[in-house]
Amino acid sequence: MFQNSLFKKLSILAAVFSLAASVIFFALGEWLFGLGIWVSSAWIFLNSYFLFRLMQIGFEPKLKTNDQILLFSILKFPVLYVAGFFILKTRVFPIYSILMGLSLFILAFVVTWIRVNVVSIRPGSKRQVSS
Repeated sequence: MFQNSLFKKLSILAAVFSLAASVIFFALGEWLFGLGIWVSSAWIFLNSYFLFRLMQIGFEPKLKTNDQILLFSILKFPVLYVAGFFILKTRVFPIYSILMGLSLFILAFVVTWIRVNVVSIRPGSKRQVSS
């Protein structure tokens, strides 16, 4: 399903972060706050997945199929953004829980990027940097 190793690592780490935060708030009895973290994490995961797929289709000519571009565009832009609007508009979940879920995903992105790009190019590592 995931052909991008960076996105796969990011998804796993983001799921761990959001699950840990949700469990903490569930244990404290804050069910809506914990669910808000999960909902916003799922929303940004889907948003990022569609973005990565659209970029992958755009940059790799052999993957360019108009049907896939149309499908991912329809799912990403109108459907996902309307869902995000209703998540915020209904105010079912505390706004801080939504922000925490989004922030945890961004934190996972930064940590994953550092692990892939900075830590793996230390002296003595096997990864080669091309110029």
